[in-house]
Amino acid sequence: MKIKKELYKAQKYDIVSFDIFDTLIERNVEKPTDIFFQVGVGCFSNYEMAMDFQKRRIIAEHIARNISKTGEVNLDDIYNALEGYDFETCKKLKNEEIHTEINSCYPRSQIVELFNELKNMGVPLVLISDMYLPKNCLIKILTKCGIDGYKALFVSNEYGCDKISGDLFKIVHKEWRIKDVAHLHYGDSIKADILGARKAKVTPCLVLKRNWFKLFINKLYESIGSKCR
Repeated sequence: MKIKKELYKAQKYDIVSFDIFDTLIERNVEKPTDIFFQVGVGCFSNYEMAMDFQKRRIIAEHIARNISKTGEVNLDDIYNALEGYDFETCKKLKNEEIHTEINSCYPRSQIVELFNELKNMGVPLVLISDMYLPKNCLIKILTKCGIDGYKALFVSNEYGCDKISGDLFKIVHKEWRIKDVAHLHYGDSIKADILGARKAKVTPCLVLKRNWFKLFINKLYESIGSKCR
């Protein structure tokens, strides 16, 4: 991504928004669900128990989303659906998950540089995230990563809607009283940050994941291998 080009483009918009995870910040794990294994290790100090928790945590989120009328859930909803642990253990695991999430995150330097340049230009910046973590946890993560100066933070679990549907973008427009066509958004997800943005008539800009090329090559090799069998 060429910073100067993006700065020139952003001047045409009334508001610029950024996704958070895999856009402004990254985790030090290969997959988001790997965090759950780390949580298990932190609480139980036992490999098998950590693996078991990871599986139960993934299942609990699926259950919570199926129960939810909107499909959006927060961390409390997920832990209310978690089976196999007593109340105190669930409380300990939930606190450990928040702690682990905060410690696992680090800034994505190039995108944060763009964010800071836009901030210095006086462009109104908003953060939008489809996420089950509480807003105060996200603020701690952002602060740890040196990201500040944004005008607002919109989290899907607080509004009962997401970016994929386009509805979370529409809430931003309603609260900020802006025209949708004057909104530029940066994010890494094709479904949420590109297609979802377009549903709300937001101009999207795809931020490629750092390991995107590696993933592409792996998928290509898998595809070639399957055709050769």
